[in-house]
Amino acid sequence: MNLKLISIIFALLFSLQIFANDTTAFLKIYEGRKVDKITFKGNKTKKYIIDRELQTQIGDSLNLQIIAEDIQRLRNLDVFATINVGGIETENGVELVYDFKEIIAALPYVSYQISDENGLALGPAVRSGNFLYRDITFNAFFLFGGFTAYRVEFSWPWITGNHISFDMEASHIVRESQIDNYNEVIDNFLVKPGTYIGKDFRLFGEFEFLRLENEGIIDSSSKINQFPDGTFRKVTLGNKVDNMPSLGVSFVQDTRDSFTNPNKGWFNEVKIQKTGGFLGGKTDFETYTFDFQKYIPIAKRQRIQLATLSTLRRGEMGIDIPYNMDFHIGGANTVRGYEVAAEDQFFGKNQFIGTLEYRYDVIKPQNISLFGLNYRIGGQLTAFADAGTVSNTFDDYLKEKWRIGYGIGFGILLPSVNTVRIEAAFNRDGEFNPTILISFYKTTAQRWRIR
Repeated sequence: MNLKLISIIFALLFSLQIFANDTTAFLKIYEGRKVDKITFKGNKTKKYIIDRELQTQIGDSLNLQIIAEDIQRLRNLDVFATINVGGIETENGVELVYDFKEIIAALPYVSYQISDENGLALGPAVRSGNFLYRDITFNAFFLFGGFTAYRVEFSWPWITGNHISFDMEASHIVRESQIDNYNEVIDNFLVKPGTYIGKDFRLFGEFEFLRLENEGIIDSSSKINQFPDGTFRKVTLGNKVDNMPSLGVSFVQDTRDSFTNPNKGWFNEVKIQKTGGFLGGKTDFETYTFDFQKYIPIAKRQRIQLATLSTLRRGEMGIDIPYNMDFHIGGANTVRGYEVAAEDQFFGKNQFIGTLEYRYDVIKPQNISLFGLNYRIGGQLTAFADAGTVSNTFDDYLKEKWRIGYGIGFGILLPSVNTVRIEAAFNRDGEFNPTILISFYKTTAQRWRIR
């Protein structure tokens, strides 16, 4: 991404028409009165999709705190650009009137991604964030450039019952694996059903099929991916291809006040996954993931995020676990300030990553109108510190070299592409490493194999 594109992004942020924040201020005079009627205006989203998010029901006493929570749940659907709530006095109490402006239901656009290893790829895409006006997300794109990728995503977060959900992803990627110094072809298929347990807990099952094909060494003169004797690691257990079916289960606690821009609360996940073995293929290992995130408000528009990610695997590298499934530390999504594919890179089957990040909302997530369409955008200043390491045994965590990085950045929330992060980081050796990345927040992206 060049400076011209960055300037365009900033111009959009500061010049587009910005609506007032969603508010319940106009309801204050009605607080405590009986809710006599609830009316929706401006919505194409099915009425039952909205109804089931509202705690406030006809016959209840109007409570502004509960109304604010209802609005936040509606925002979390990510289908509305604005949500305004007003009141009309009635003979028996008050009529609540929800006035919506919806984000466009389907949008063709040019998608693009930037990764530490492979640079920029872009291409045509289509996204529907409210397919059939039922809060169903469908996304498909084809990218080419630094790598080639085809991807289809489908998410239905609440089908029936207590948030019974279904997610599906399928992708095909051809790229150079810089951290392992070989060309690879990746085919991946994932299905993930889930349900709520009470208000704050979720349970998910997962089936994944991952096919990794080794297309040969990129640079035979490089020291990356070499043993001390000068031979290259064999990255697959098979001759050229590893087929890796897996089953997993995860337990999640989520008390965040917002999915897209949390100010307070917890997001915690414990996941157990079995790969290969009785499921087939040459691999045979288990993965245990512990992901803990805490958001702490410290002042208006300001918060701190504390996050730790531990991933432990049971199995022997090169025998049960292929080397292309090991972990590396470096790049914009692990420990910022280090290159992702340095020759002094170290790797292992286990990882630990810790993050402390301060965020200040320069532009709180706002509603904008562009060419008659409605979106939400925002901007944040950040200051951060990361620490991480990898190892092949749990006991080695305290013995291995830890990498520590710190820096500042600016994050821009944009329609379709999610978050553009522009960061400048230093490592503890004083080396400077600026990055421009289009991605989810780091604590999401650090869970991925390609990050």
